Amino acid sequence: MTIFCPNCHHENQTSALFCSECGYRLERDTKDTLIIELSPELGSAVLTGWGTSGFAGKKEVILYVKGNDTPIIFTPEDRFVIGRHSRTTDVEINLDLTPFAADKYGVSRVHAAFQVEEKDLYLVDLNSKNGTFLNEDPVPANQPAPIHDGDTIRLGQLMMYIYFK
Repeated sequence: MTIFCPNCHHENQTSALFCSECGYRLERDTKDTLIIELSPELGSAVLTGWGTSGFAGKKEVILYVKGNDTPIIFTPEDRFVIGRHSRTTDVEINLDLTPFAADKYGVSRVHAAFQVEEKDLYLVDLNSKNGTFLNEDPVPANQPAPIHDGDTIRLGQLMMYIYFK
């Protein structure tokens, strides 16, 4: 059995935790992972599973910061602000990325937000200095961008992978 990376479609061994081509985290529930088995009888690949793409009906968000195996799990309400701690401002953030060297990677104090609208989850850049990227596409300031299960998020140079549960 082979697992194909949902990010770059590179073929990886079933036991791989990360894609050997792009570094994307592969360890997921089988319902959220594209799994292809080679069928000797048919002489081709057979799709055996495909994951969810939307946030509808999900309650938790699971974030993996690249280079860290411990997930960040949270339930976003209407607006969930992410950034890094600052002693000079009293702005409240919901997720402090300081333990992940956020300042070194260019994460702003108030960088971005997850926003729940109806049944969808969006990423909003909050006028960050070093930018917010969704699947390496820039997210314009204050313009919600829809997030899907398995997307990559980059705040400045801090890379994260997002999953829904």
